[in-house]
Amino acid sequence: LINNSQLKQVSNMVRYSSKYIAYLPVLCMLTGLLNAEVIVSDSFESSDMTAPGYDSFRWESNNKTAIATMNPYPTSIWQNGSIYDVEDDLSRDFTAFHGENSLLFSYPARGDATGDELQWVEQRWNTGSVGYPELWQSFWVRIPENFSAPGGQTKFFAIWMDGYSQYGDGSTVWMDYKSDGKMAITHNPGRYGREGTQSWYGTTQMFDPILDRGRWMQIVARIVVETSDGASDGIMQVWQRWEDESNYRKTHEALDWSIREIK
Repeated sequence: LINNSQLKQVSNMVRYSSKYIAYLPVLCMLTGLLNAEVIVSDSFESSDMTAPGYDSFRWESNNKTAIATMNPYPTSIWQNGSIYDVEDDLSRDFTAFHGENSLLFSYPARGDATGDELQWVEQRWNTGSVGYPELWQSFWVRIPENFSAPGGQTKFFAIWMDGYSQYGDGSTVWMDYKSDGKMAITHNPGRYGREGTQSWYGTTQMFDPILDRGRWMQIVARIVVETSDGASDGIMQVWQRWEDESNYRKTHEALDWSIREIK
């Protein structure tokens, strides 16, 4: 579930075209710096994917995602168009963290799908040709009551510029999670695969896959490009807190990454 989404910029510099976010079924909020321009703030209360009022931002097509609500039953109301799909299991809880609506990510049971269908659930967003040297995002994530994940790592969110991972000239950063609740950050400097990937940096226990089911946690991520090409002073930082906490804890910090500007 995604709700109350917000992104902010410092100034235009780097093109981030085709950002990819793949969550557990979550409620999400994207937010940014104090006194910075808001790129997008979307609580999905419009019951569609238009992100009203933010011309440079757009949500892309739903891929196993849908806007959902408790109406009063668990109901999906938008999936690439208006729908009204009440869940067969009325005990499912689609209550949003804020407001009435949120974005639902639906992962098929392992017995019902194979290969990429088990994991490839995503909601992409795009800022087109507008670029930013520093990006902040914040989102609320609900650990599903029936949480289960494959043994390997799964994308939690990823942000890239002109091409994903090694395929672009610009860099890619992402965060993965594993079935045991551990999460790590990763980046690829880009340049069409000519440089390697920094894998699984700062592995941290972020949630208990059993005890934390049904709980909401907030993730805040900061991404800063390097000051000049080759400076290797790009930054990625992540903070976390649970819904009953007022203070954040820093879970990941990389201060020497090659996160490149592209013009």
